[in-house]
Amino acid sequence: MYQIDPIGMKVVRRFQASGIGPYGFAGYVALVMADGRLALLGGQGGIPGVDGYAGFALWNPSDNSISVYASNYGAGELGGIPFTQICGQSMGNIGAYTRTPDRTKVVIGSIFSDGTLCEFDEATATNNFVSSGVGFIERITISPDGKWIVLPEYPGQAVVFSGDTLSQAEQFSVAGNASWAAGFFISSDSRTLFTPSETIIYAYDLSTGLQIGWTPNILVVPASGGGAVGPIDNPNFQAVDTTGLYAGPMEEGVGFLDVQGINSGPVGSQFTNGYLNPATGPASGGTSTSWPVENVFGPLLSVTFGSLQAPAFSSTSASISATSPPAAVGPADVYALTNDGGMQILPEAFSYGPTPIEVTPNAATAEGGQGVIFAYGFGPTANSNGVPPDLSMTVKGQTASITAFISNAYGPDSPPFPLQAATYTIPPAAVGPGDVTVTTSSGSATMHNAMTYLPAVQQFPLPGAALAQGVYDPLRDVYYFTDGTSVRVFSRTIGAWLNSIPIPAAGSSERLWGISLSPDGSMLAIADMLGKAIDVLSPDSPSTLKAFPIPQTFSAITQPVGVAVNNSGIVYFTAQNLGVSGAVPGYFSLNTGTGQFTELPPDSSGLGGTANAYSKVVYSPNNSSVYFNADGVPFSINTATNQVSYASVDPGCCYGNYELALSGDQTRLAATDYFYDAFLNGESYFALNLRETMNIQYIYGQKLSPDGHLLFQPSTLGIDVFDGRLGNLLTRIALPVTLSPN
Repeated sequence: MYQIDPIGMKVVRRFQASGIGPYGFAGYVALVMADGRLALLGGQGGIPGVDGYAGFALWNPSDNSISVYASNYGAGELGGIPFTQICGQSMGNIGAYTRTPDRTKVVIGSIFSDGTLCEFDEATATNNFVSSGVGFIERITISPDGKWIVLPEYPGQAVVFSGDTLSQAEQFSVAGNASWAAGFFISSDSRTLFTPSETIIYAYDLSTGLQIGWTPNILVVPASGGGAVGPIDNPNFQAVDTTGLYAGPMEEGVGFLDVQGINSGPVGSQFTNGYLNPATGPASGGTSTSWPVENVFGPLLSVTFGSLQAPAFSSTSASISATSPPAAVGPADVYALTNDGGMQILPEAFSYGPTPIEVTPNAATAEGGQGVIFAYGFGPTANSNGVPPDLSMTVKGQTASITAFISNAYGPDSPPFPLQAATYTIPPAAVGPGDVTVTTSSGSATMHNAMTYLPAVQQFPLPGAALAQGVYDPLRDVYYFTDGTSVRVFSRTIGAWLNSIPIPAAGSSERLWGISLSPDGSMLAIADMLGKAIDVLSPDSPSTLKAFPIPQTFSAITQPVGVAVNNSGIVYFTAQNLGVSGAVPGYFSLNTGTGQFTELPPDSSGLGGTANAYSKVVYSPNNSSVYFNADGVPFSINTATNQVSYASVDPGCCYGNYELALSGDQTRLAATDYFYDAFLNGESYFALNLRETMNIQYIYGQKLSPDGHLLFQPSTLGIDVFDGRLGNLLTRIALPVTLSPN
């Protein structure tokens, strides 16, 4: 959790969840209360929108004191943390969570069918609760004066409760969405309830329940679905200023609503999304464009491009046409207003000239590579299989060959932005930054220093090799790589391959896979996957090789894959067990002094699957723990007690990957696209924007820099460089070679 100065926009202090209170507490929502304590929502269920949260805590950051409160149902989900039960015997998990405007009480609602509505007083630590009659509460709206609490009830009701006693005061029918995804909000004078639908926001007098007006809503189709709770297609209005201007988060940004312009007559025209064709033209204006309209609408009052009036516009029963006015280069929102008060908002729907948004990759080696540029106004918005003939591009003054054009870059789950893309070949160029310029018949646009050229790739061929994993030896300044039947050795000092280390087969077949060097450099451990053995040798004396065949004591074929060895010759390894399902061990240790193998907890059934060929093992500081990652579940095992500790947060089994990397100073761990400290406290995760997630396919081989500040992620195109603390993508590097396509 972060304490932020909202004026200076700087992080003042950072709190680790594991250090909140004596037992640790993971808070998902933080509410600042009147006495300065924080009310932290915790105990998240499997799917928050279905399972809710178990309880909340009042925490004092100044002295780290904490009091935890939970429902009777949710208590078991707090992981043994001492708590006080509140809200009666019937209260389910928490689905709605807020506070009163004076900050003195926490207000919660049950996400289950019991419909419990509960208020908790922070000063007296007492609670008041009622059965609201409204099941599955996920939205609580409180009037600014604290007098009213409003719950939506499907299919079309607003239920009003007293903010003091929780007794029901009113219930009336409303238009708009009254389901769990309702976006109810109340005017600053506490008199008007607003109930949004996708296209219209309705206004009701709270004292009478009568509709008093309406206004158009902003409709934005989400870029992706799955698990979202609350208003999705529209702004979730949460804040209001003294003029009556409301604001709230929405898909791809923030939406604003001026309630002073509310309409009192019959509900007018209702609009959904639309796309202009063509969606681009020169800054001089004069482009004739049109777009389809799904619903019946009234006579047009005006059409504007940004704040500028279209010099000509017209409509039919199914479309609107307009001529673009002269304007500055760049994208413009398009507004269509009707005489009955209706309004259509098409964000960034028209581009004056091409408007490049992002170049990715934004770096390449001197040989060039493959890239994508995202923009508005590259070509027609209709599906097109060909590159527009007027579209051209240069990178650092060199002509770039455009290989494909995508008219709708976001695809079928598009937000209402007509983003387009072009794939191109990055031309060779000298080391250093360079401009990227795109040109169409509507004009030209330049992104300065958008591409940085790095030195050319150095290649060291090794004919006939099929390398799997590698490890660097800082004492000898060499790399060791596993090949089919030998360990290949590369000298960084002279930039050449040295004599290989042959590894005799321990069984009838052989395929060397995982490899590890002990911290003192005295031992090299190798996993022979097909030979089902662990091989250990001294890099200075390869003849010391010892092979340790793995006892095949299960009805499966136990193949070692990831390995880690310490200075004492203790090897930890993962194994993929082929041929069975159920409780199959996937994690083992080997004492090379005694030859003893030990099965380690947990078994694979508790994690949802066995180890994969790409799973790895790394030692913690001082070899006190060893890290694993079970397809999205990072965990560590204490080397002295074999006690298992799990990461504080992760995507869960089968929703992540098997990546695992430790920084050189052993303070930072990367696993399954999350970043952790040495104690597996989650700190951040990969934070890519939508454009950066497209046209990219990662392959295994993450590495952290020595201090953990950078993470290097290989892909089929090159290498992505992430901020190892925040998870932001810093640089995407295109390579002229294809990396191992694992």
